[in-house]
Amino acid sequence: TQNVVVGVGSFTEPKFIGIGNEPVTGTATYTYNSRQMSKEDIEAELAKLTKGATATINYSFTASGNYSGEKTGNINVTMVDIVFTVSGQPASADNAVTIKDSPTYGDDWSGIVTISDKIEATLSGEPVYGQYSLNVTGKPDAGQQNYIVQFTYGDKVYDVCTGTVTVAQKELTITGLSVENKVYDSNTNAIVTGTAVLNGVLAGDTVNVTTGTAAFDGKNAGTQTVAFSGYGIEGASASNYELSA
Repeated sequence: TQNVVVGVGSFTEPKFIGIGNEPVTGTATYTYNSRQMSKEDIEAELAKLTKGATATINYSFTASGNYSGEKTGNINVTMVDIVFTVSGQPASADNAVTIKDSPTYGDDWSGIVTISDKIEATLSGEPVYGQYSLNVTGKPDAGQQNYIVQFTYGDKVYDVCTGTVTVAQKELTITGLSVENKVYDSNTNAIVTGTAVLNGVLAGDTVNVTTGTAAFDGKNAGTQTVAFSGYGIEGASASNYELSA
């Protein structure tokens, strides 16, 4: 009986050895569920089965080269699954990863989610070894973002666990603005001069300033503090940013 991995379905073809200990060449045909099918099609069907399911594949092998004749037989399979654990507990976003404190737009996924080196993968109780990675790369947008920890074993990729992180907007500041001095006129209106410059926008992002106003904190003559208000941001990348108060 062969153990076949759920979601993969790959099984080992029958092999025959000649009198000189050399492999016998030939052609195998397969029947599964009373239908003649290619190995690839059978594997696709097996991949759909659940853990613990069993199946039987019938084969007919016709020798060639230095040998002749036909050999028939059965391949019995049992479906098994790779199990992921951390310190004996099922792997999850709570124990398989470490999340950076307060991730902010501009942080890379590799710096936000660190995969634990304590994850263990077993197949039918035996350890299997492969490569762990995230299904996402680059820098995520602000807001709630999902990720999957994946395990590559051979040419197949398995999901270990899924998780969600909340990425904060990146703060921007505005410089380059001032106001004109004025003669007392009984109001607090201020005339803004200069050009607003956004500081902190990442290369490649499009964010622009929307115009606001300014006002003195009092209407009397003398030195007054100026408050700018109404300024905002817009553009294709604006949702990833916020203006610093």
